[in-house]
Amino acid sequence: MNTKHTAGLLGRNIKPINKYPILYAGRNTHIAQIITRGMSDEEAEANADFLVLAWNTHDELVAALESLLHSYHTHSMMPVDCFPNMWEATRVALAKAKSE
Repeated sequence: MNTKHTAGLLGRNIKPINKYPILYAGRNTHIAQIITRGMSDEEAEANADFLVLAWNTHDELVAALESLLHSYHTHSMMPVDCFPNMWEATRVALAKAKSE
């Protein structure tokens, strides 16, 4: 699986999404077209905003998870069972974010 996505911040056209449904990453680089059939205008707008936010913060979230795990493994001052499932959940989330 190719884990490299198109570089750049994701943007969207002006509102409303049901009239201007394109998400883009740079000039003339259309990434997705949002299909809004069957959802309210409010839900469609929220979904488009979520996709843009998730795309634009992905690298920072991956870096934060990596830093958290690195810090735990190298500087842990708390017992593993202090947060029973947190470390495994962090590893799973990081693997999913990196498509591993």
